[in-house]
Amino acid sequence: MRIQDSERGAAAVEFALIAVPFLLLIFALLDLGWIFNQQLAVTTAAREAVRIYAVEQQNGSAAAIAEAESRASDLVQGALSFDWQECSSNVENEDATVTVSTPLTDLTGWVVVIAPESTLSARGTMRCGG
Repeated sequence: MRIQDSERGAAAVEFALIAVPFLLLIFALLDLGWIFNQQLAVTTAAREAVRIYAVEQQNGSAAAIAEAESRASDLVQGALSFDWQECSSNVENEDATVTVSTPLTDLTGWVVVIAPESTLSARGTMRCGG
């Protein structure tokens, strides 16, 4: 059976109509996975930083914060910013809290265009003294 001249190129048009949304979906899923992985890394960095600070803070608050920030920075690519709520020396059963933030990066560049200057952040809390 012979293809009629009026249907020539129909397969190419149908492929183009399906391929573009399919590729958009694939790239969106890749970006979502990448961003989720970054959020998990930031959460882990916040937990690790506050754990180190809460255990080491008796040795000196500034040294404990420096050690905690150094170790947390090893877990995440890119620049991190830290916001600390430190332990008081005279309060029993107090919690130390750190909020870790980093700029959002994506693989395709679309998320940064849609939401410029977005950040990922996580909070870690632990009882002072470990």
